[in-house]
Amino acid sequence: MGFLTKGLKPPNIDFLAKNGVYFPNAVVTSSLCSPSRATILTGQTARNHGVIDNNNSSEEGLIFFPQYLQKAGYQTGFFGKWHMGHGPGHDPQGFDYWEVLHDQGTYIDPLLHTADGDVQTEGYATDLLTDHALEWLSKQNGDKPWCLLLWHKAPHRPWVPHPRHMNLYTDPIPVPETFWDDYSDRATPAHKATMRIADDLADVDLKEDPPEGMSYEQLSLWKYQRYLQDYLRVIAAIDESVGHVAQAVDERGEHDDTITIYGSDQGFFLGEHGWFDKRFMYEESLRMPLLMSYPRRVPAGQVVSNLVSNVDIAQTLLDAADVPSIDRMQGMSLLPQITGVLDAQ
Repeated sequence: MGFLTKGLKPPNIDFLAKNGVYFPNAVVTSSLCSPSRATILTGQTARNHGVIDNNNSSEEGLIFFPQYLQKAGYQTGFFGKWHMGHGPGHDPQGFDYWEVLHDQGTYIDPLLHTADGDVQTEGYATDLLTDHALEWLSKQNGDKPWCLLLWHKAPHRPWVPHPRHMNLYTDPIPVPETFWDDYSDRATPAHKATMRIADDLADVDLKEDPPEGMSYEQLSLWKYQRYLQDYLRVIAAIDESVGHVAQAVDERGEHDDTITIYGSDQGFFLGEHGWFDKRFMYEESLRMPLLMSYPRRVPAGQVVSNLVSNVDIAQTLLDAADVPSIDRMQGMSLLPQITGVLDAQ
């Protein structure tokens, strides 16, 4: 989860970790939005699913794990950032109901694509998506099991916090040890990359002019603080979303039998090596947060240090639903590692 977690304890995400499993060595196979999302949905690497960039890839012919769940009798819903195109050939497949953000989406008043047309909404995206997802969940009261994917826009930059969180994280935020890297032992791309916080961070990220008369070092640190403050503030809204979803599941009486996964589509530089973004194959951009809770079968409080990947998520969920392993998927179920099955063998 990175150096920031030493001083960051979002209560609901932290509760999920303490009552489930934390995978500190979870990585992505492609640190780019669309390819990584396709990997999560298909259980395949980009080499096999063919979604290799954010612009020109096609999902035609792919099978997403919710389609297998539908065949197994599940009701399925998707809310949030799809980011694999929209329109014929790109709309979400395998979902009984879906609402997806346009492209990357916006934090304020997002446009949502649905099977019935586009809907212009009013409000804060994290809150809206959570409310819409839980409204859909409240209607799943039959005998069928359900699968809900709630994929937020946050924390995609430029971060836009909700006004209710603007008073958070006003104390100085620690700087990573590598913030002042000079790249003296690195190849040319590290020297020329236009993703240094000190030099390349845009006005849209900072949202205000820096104080006058600062040295280069002082300005670099000021930019870092502004950048991280808003990042942590948008995470605060996600943490609230995690809490609302957990409460809704608990009120349905389904807490013990629900597998909950908290993750992301990629890692990100948050000042490490002086950078933002994720374009290089460094550890920070390859790592992803990954927490999993399944009270009926998984003992709480585990930290599994094995190397796992986003390609494993599809097979894990299908395994939890008693759907046989899919040969076309390169991933493997994580359940044997966290339910004690391997140890019992």
